[in-house]
Amino acid sequence: MPRVERSVALAKDSRLRFVAMLVGAFVLYNIPYLRAPFMWFETYCHEMSHGLAAVLTGGRIENLVLRLDGSGLLWHSGSAFRPLVSFAGYSGAIGMGVLMTLGATRMDGRSAKGVVLGAALIVFLSGLVFHGGNAGFGSWVVTAGITTFMAACLLALYRWGTHRLAGGMMQFIGLYILISGIRAPFFQLGAPQSDAAGLAEQTFIPAFVWVGVWALLGLLGLFFCYRKARRAQSVVPALRRSQEINLRLQAGLLQWFLVPPLGGADSGPSWAGLSLRLGGEMAEMCHLLKIIRIGGDLLAIGLRLFAFLG
Repeated sequence: MPRVERSVALAKDSRLRFVAMLVGAFVLYNIPYLRAPFMWFETYCHEMSHGLAAVLTGGRIENLVLRLDGSGLLWHSGSAFRPLVSFAGYSGAIGMGVLMTLGATRMDGRSAKGVVLGAALIVFLSGLVFHGGNAGFGSWVVTAGITTFMAACLLALYRWGTHRLAGGMMQFIGLYILISGIRAPFFQLGAPQSDAAGLAEQTFIPAFVWVGVWALLGLLGLFFCYRKARRAQSVVPALRRSQEINLRLQAGLLQWFLVPPLGGADSGPSWAGLSLRLGGEMAEMCHLLKIIRIGGDLLAIGLRLFAFLG
Protein backbone atom coordinates (compact mmCIF):
# COMPACT_ATOMS: atom_id res chain seq x y z
CA MET A 1 0.00 0.00 0.00
CA PRO A 2 1.45 3.43 -0.91
CA ARG A 3 2.57 5.61 1.95
CA VAL A 4 -0.10 8.30 1.53
CA GLU A 5 -2.96 5.81 1.17
CA ARG A 6 -1.73 4.01 4.29
CA SER A 7 -1.71 7.34 6.16
CA VAL A 8 -5.30 7.98 5.05
CA ALA A 9 -6.40 4.58 6.35
CA LEU A 10 -4.62 5.03 9.69
CA ALA A 11 -6.03 8.53 10.16
CA LYS A 12 -9.60 7.41 9.54
CA ASP A 13 -9.14 4.41 11.81
CA SER A 14 -7.76 6.60 14.61
CA ARG A 15 -10.62 9.07 14.40
CA LEU A 16 -13.34 6.42 14.24
CA ARG A 17 -11.82 4.54 17.16
CA PHE A 18 -11.71 7.73 19.23
CA VAL A 19 -15.38 8.51 18.56
CA ALA A 20 -16.45 4.91 19.22
CA MET A 21 -14.57 4.79 22.53
CA LEU A 22 -15.96 8.17 23.56
CA VAL A 23 -19.53 6.99 22.93
CA GLY A 24 -18.83 3.71 24.74
CA ALA A 25 -17.35 5.51 27.75
CA PHE A 26 -20.36 7.85 27.92
CA VAL A 27 -22.80 4.94 27.79
CA LEU A 28 -20.85 2.99 30.43
CA TYR A 29 -20.80 6.05 32.71
CA ASN A 30 -24.60 5.79 32.94
CA ILE A 31 -24.74 2.05 33.78
CA PRO A 32 -24.48 1.80 37.60
CA TYR A 33 -23.03 -1.67 38.19
CA LEU A 34 -20.92 -2.18 35.09
CA ARG A 35 -19.12 1.13 35.57
CA ALA A 36 -17.85 0.23 39.07
CA PRO A 37 -14.26 -0.78 38.08
CA PHE A 38 -13.87 2.33 35.95
CA MET A 39 -15.27 4.49 38.75
CA TRP A 40 -12.60 3.06 41.03
CA PHE A 41 -9.91 4.06 38.53
CA GLU A 42 -11.37 7.57 38.29
CA THR A 43 -11.66 7.91 42.07
CA TYR A 44 -8.14 6.62 42.53
CA CYS A 45 -6.77 9.23 40.10
CA HIS A 46 -8.84 11.91 41.85
CA GLU A 47 -7.65 11.09 45.35
CA MET A 48 -4.03 10.53 44.36
CA SER A 49 -4.06 13.94 42.64
CA HIS A 50 -4.95 15.41 46.04
CA GLY A 51 -2.09 13.45 47.54
CA LEU A 52 0.41 14.50 44.88
CA ALA A 53 -0.52 18.17 45.37
CA ALA A 54 -0.11 17.75 49.12
CA VAL A 55 3.36 16.24 48.71
CA LEU A 56 4.41 18.96 46.26
CA THR A 57 3.38 21.65 48.76
CA GLY A 58 5.36 20.15 51.63
CA GLY A 59 2.76 17.79 53.07
CA ARG A 60 2.34 14.05 53.27
CA ILE A 61 -0.35 11.46 52.58
CA GLU A 62 -1.87 9.99 55.72
CA ASN A 63 -4.60 7.67 54.51
CA LEU A 64 -6.34 6.61 51.29
CA VAL A 65 -9.90 5.28 51.37
CA LEU A 66 -11.80 3.81 48.43
CA ARG A 67 -15.38 2.64 48.79
CA LEU A 68 -17.40 0.10 46.85
CA ASP A 69 -19.86 2.77 45.67
CA GLY A 70 -17.07 4.60 43.82
CA SER A 71 -16.48 7.37 46.34
CA GLY A 72 -13.25 7.96 48.18
CA LEU A 73 -11.31 10.09 50.66
CA LEU A 74 -7.70 11.05 51.18
CA TRP A 75 -6.30 12.48 54.40
CA HIS A 76 -3.15 14.57 54.23
CA SER A 77 -1.21 16.80 56.58
CA GLY A 78 1.45 19.49 56.48
CA SER A 79 0.51 21.11 53.17
CA ALA A 80 1.58 24.74 52.87
CA PHE A 81 -1.16 25.62 50.35
CA ARG A 82 -4.43 23.83 50.99
CA PRO A 83 -6.44 25.47 48.16
CA LEU A 84 -4.12 23.85 45.62
CA VAL A 85 -4.66 20.46 47.23
CA SER A 86 -8.44 20.91 47.12
CA PHE A 87 -8.35 22.08 43.52
CA ALA A 88 -6.05 19.27 42.37
CA GLY A 89 -8.62 16.48 42.75
CA TYR A 90 -10.71 17.00 39.62
CA SER A 91 -8.10 18.97 37.70
CA GLY A 92 -5.43 16.34 38.34
CA ALA A 93 -7.76 13.51 37.33
CA ILE A 94 -8.60 15.39 34.12
CA GLY A 95 -4.88 15.82 33.45
CA MET A 96 -4.31 12.10 33.97
CA GLY A 97 -7.20 11.34 31.62
CA VAL A 98 -5.63 13.53 28.94
CA LEU A 99 -2.24 11.88 29.44
CA MET A 100 -3.74 8.40 29.19
CA THR A 101 -5.79 9.25 26.10
CA LEU A 102 -2.92 10.91 24.27
CA GLY A 103 -0.34 8.42 25.51
CA ALA A 104 -2.34 5.53 24.10
CA THR A 105 -2.31 7.15 20.64
CA ARG A 106 1.31 8.32 20.73
CA MET A 107 3.07 5.28 22.24
CA ASP A 108 3.76 1.99 20.57
CA GLY A 109 2.27 -1.22 21.91
CA ARG A 110 5.31 -2.27 23.93
CA SER A 111 5.47 1.09 25.72
CA ALA A 112 1.72 0.94 26.45
CA LYS A 113 2.11 -2.46 28.10
CA GLY A 114 5.03 -1.14 30.14
CA VAL A 115 2.84 1.71 31.42
CA VAL A 116 0.12 -0.80 32.30
CA LEU A 117 2.61 -2.85 34.33
CA GLY A 118 3.93 0.22 36.14
CA ALA A 119 0.39 1.40 36.92
CA ALA A 120 -0.48 -2.02 38.35
CA LEU A 121 2.45 -1.92 40.77
CA ILE A 122 1.72 1.66 41.87
CA VAL A 123 -1.98 0.98 42.44
CA PHE A 124 -1.30 -2.20 44.42
CA LEU A 125 1.37 -0.70 46.67
CA SER A 126 -0.51 2.54 47.35
CA GLY A 127 -3.55 0.62 48.55
CA LEU A 128 -1.42 -1.17 51.13
CA VAL A 129 0.93 1.61 52.22
CA PHE A 130 -1.32 4.65 52.65
CA HIS A 131 -3.17 3.53 55.76
CA GLY A 132 -3.25 5.72 58.84
CA GLY A 133 -5.35 6.27 61.90
CA ASN A 134 -8.11 8.32 60.25
CA ALA A 135 -10.08 5.28 59.08
CA GLY A 136 -10.80 1.92 60.64
CA PHE A 137 -9.44 -1.47 59.74
CA GLY A 138 -12.55 -2.31 57.73
CA SER A 139 -12.01 0.71 55.45
CA TRP A 140 -8.43 -0.37 54.90
CA VAL A 141 -9.53 -3.90 53.97
CA VAL A 142 -12.03 -2.55 51.42
CA THR A 143 -9.45 -0.13 50.00
CA ALA A 144 -6.79 -2.85 49.76
CA GLY A 145 -9.30 -5.18 48.12
CA ILE A 146 -10.28 -2.58 45.51
CA THR A 147 -6.69 -1.64 44.67
CA THR A 148 -5.72 -5.32 44.51
CA PHE A 149 -8.59 -5.98 42.10
CA MET A 150 -7.54 -2.99 39.95
CA ALA A 151 -3.93 -4.15 39.93
CA ALA A 152 -5.00 -7.70 39.03
CA CYS A 153 -6.99 -6.40 36.06
CA LEU A 154 -3.99 -4.40 34.87
CA LEU A 155 -1.65 -7.37 35.33
CA ALA A 156 -4.03 -9.60 33.36
CA LEU A 157 -4.06 -7.00 30.60
CA TYR A 158 -0.26 -6.91 30.65
CA ARG A 159 0.11 -10.70 30.68
CA TRP A 160 -2.55 -11.83 28.21
CA GLY A 161 -3.60 -8.69 26.36
CA THR A 162 -2.17 -7.70 23.02
CA HIS A 163 -0.26 -4.46 22.52
CA ARG A 164 -3.23 -2.97 20.69
CA LEU A 165 -5.64 -4.02 23.44
CA ALA A 166 -3.43 -2.44 26.12
CA GLY A 167 -3.33 0.86 24.25
CA GLY A 168 -7.06 0.76 23.56
CA MET A 169 -7.94 0.07 27.20
CA MET A 170 -5.67 2.90 28.33
CA GLN A 171 -7.42 5.27 25.92
CA PHE A 172 -10.86 4.07 27.04
CA ILE A 173 -10.08 4.61 30.72
CA GLY A 174 -8.68 8.04 29.93
CA LEU A 175 -11.88 9.02 28.09
CA TYR A 176 -14.02 7.69 30.95
CA ILE A 177 -12.04 9.84 33.41
CA LEU A 178 -12.53 12.89 31.20
CA ILE A 179 -16.30 12.33 30.98
CA SER A 180 -16.46 11.90 34.75
CA GLY A 181 -14.38 15.05 35.17
CA ILE A 182 -17.00 16.98 33.21
CA ARG A 183 -20.12 15.60 34.90
CA ALA A 184 -19.06 14.69 38.45
CA PRO A 185 -18.29 18.24 39.69
CA PHE A 186 -21.94 19.23 39.27
CA PHE A 187 -22.94 16.71 41.95
CA GLN A 188 -20.98 18.83 44.45
CA LEU A 189 -23.36 21.78 44.14
CA GLY A 190 -25.07 22.15 47.50
CA ALA A 191 -22.99 19.44 49.19
CA PRO A 192 -21.73 20.65 52.59
CA GLN A 193 -18.54 18.56 52.46
CA SER A 194 -16.90 18.58 49.04
CA ASP A 195 -13.87 19.92 47.23
CA ALA A 196 -15.92 22.85 45.92
CA ALA A 197 -17.23 23.70 49.39
CA GLY A 198 -13.70 23.51 50.79
CA LEU A 199 -12.36 25.82 48.11
CA ALA A 200 -15.22 28.25 48.70
CA GLU A 201 -14.31 28.36 52.39
CA GLN A 202 -10.60 28.73 51.71
CA THR A 203 -10.74 31.29 48.88
CA PHE A 204 -14.14 33.04 49.42
CA ILE A 205 -15.01 32.23 45.80
CA PRO A 206 -18.42 30.56 45.42
CA ALA A 207 -18.50 26.81 44.96
CA PHE A 208 -20.35 26.99 41.63
CA VAL A 209 -17.40 28.90 40.15
CA TRP A 210 -15.03 26.06 40.96
CA VAL A 211 -17.51 23.54 39.58
CA GLY A 212 -17.65 25.52 36.34
CA VAL A 213 -13.84 25.69 36.16
CA TRP A 214 -13.52 21.91 36.54
CA ALA A 215 -16.20 21.25 33.94
CA LEU A 216 -14.51 23.68 31.55
CA LEU A 217 -11.14 21.99 32.06
CA GLY A 218 -12.74 18.64 31.30
CA LEU A 219 -14.30 19.98 28.10
CA LEU A 220 -11.01 21.54 27.03
CA GLY A 221 -9.16 18.29 27.73
CA LEU A 222 -11.68 16.29 25.74
CA PHE A 223 -11.60 18.77 22.86
CA PHE A 224 -7.80 18.76 22.88
CA CYS A 225 -7.72 14.94 22.66
CA TYR A 226 -10.26 15.04 19.83
CA ARG A 227 -8.16 17.56 17.92
CA LYS A 228 -5.10 15.39 18.36
CA ALA A 229 -7.07 12.42 17.01
CA ARG A 230 -8.11 14.50 13.99
CA ARG A 231 -4.61 15.87 13.48
CA ALA A 232 -3.49 12.64 11.84
CA GLN A 233 -6.31 13.04 9.33
CA SER A 234 -5.65 16.75 8.76
CA VAL A 235 -2.07 16.12 7.63
CA VAL A 236 -3.13 13.60 4.98
CA PRO A 237 -3.99 16.24 2.32
CA ALA A 238 -0.62 17.88 2.97
CA LEU A 239 1.13 14.52 2.53
CA ARG A 240 -0.74 13.86 -0.70
CA ARG A 241 0.07 17.37 -1.97
CA SER A 242 3.70 16.92 -1.02
CA GLN A 243 3.86 13.67 -3.01
CA GLU A 244 2.32 15.36 -6.06
CA ILE A 245 4.80 18.23 -5.86
CA ASN A 246 7.68 15.80 -5.55
CA LEU A 247 6.58 13.87 -8.64
CA ARG A 248 6.08 17.07 -10.66
CA LEU A 249 9.48 18.36 -9.59
CA GLN A 250 11.16 15.13 -10.69
CA ALA A 251 9.30 15.21 -14.01
CA GLY A 252 10.34 18.84 -14.56
CA LEU A 253 14.00 18.10 -13.91
CA LEU A 254 13.90 15.06 -16.17
CA GLN A 255 12.31 17.07 -18.99
CA TRP A 256 14.87 19.85 -18.62
CA PHE A 257 17.78 17.43 -18.98
CA LEU A 258 16.26 15.37 -21.84
CA VAL A 259 14.64 18.07 -24.02
CA PRO A 260 17.19 20.22 -25.93
CA PRO A 261 16.96 23.97 -25.32
CA LEU A 262 15.95 26.42 -28.06
CA GLY A 263 19.59 27.20 -28.94
CA GLY A 264 20.25 23.60 -30.06
CA ALA A 265 21.56 20.43 -28.56
CA ASP A 266 25.11 21.74 -28.40
CA SER A 267 24.33 24.96 -26.57
CA GLY A 268 24.05 23.19 -23.18
CA PRO A 269 21.36 23.53 -20.52
CA SER A 270 19.58 26.85 -20.15
CA TRP A 271 19.37 28.28 -16.62
CA ALA A 272 16.54 30.55 -17.73
CA GLY A 273 14.60 27.52 -18.90
CA LEU A 274 15.23 25.84 -15.56
CA SER A 275 13.91 28.89 -13.71
CA LEU A 276 10.75 28.97 -15.82
CA ARG A 277 10.10 25.27 -15.36
CA LEU A 278 10.76 25.24 -11.62
CA GLY A 279 9.11 28.54 -10.76
CA GLY A 280 5.68 26.97 -10.38
CA GLU A 281 7.11 24.14 -8.30
CA MET A 282 8.82 26.58 -5.96
CA ALA A 283 5.54 28.40 -5.45
CA GLU A 284 3.90 25.12 -4.53
CA MET A 285 6.71 24.35 -2.10
CA CYS A 286 6.31 27.76 -0.46
CA HIS A 287 2.62 27.06 -0.03
CA LEU A 288 3.42 23.73 1.62
CA LEU A 289 5.92 25.40 3.94
CA LYS A 290 3.26 27.86 5.03
CA ILE A 291 0.96 24.95 5.87
CA ILE A 292 3.73 23.31 7.88
CA ARG A 293 4.44 26.56 9.74
CA ILE A 294 0.77 26.99 10.64
CA GLY A 295 0.69 23.39 11.85
CA GLY A 296 3.74 24.07 14.02
CA ASP A 297 2.08 27.11 15.57
CA LEU A 298 -1.05 25.08 16.35
CA LEU A 299 1.08 22.34 17.87
CA ALA A 300 2.87 24.88 20.09
CA ILE A 301 -0.47 26.22 21.29
CA GLY A 302 -1.65 22.68 21.97
CA LEU A 303 1.48 21.86 23.98
CA ARG A 304 0.97 24.94 26.13
CA LEU A 305 -2.64 23.93 26.74
CA PHE A 306 -1.51 20.39 27.49
CA ALA A 307 1.03 21.72 30.04
CA PHE A 308 -1.68 23.85 31.62
CA LEU A 309 -4.10 20.93 31.90
CA GLY A 310 -1.40 18.69 33.38
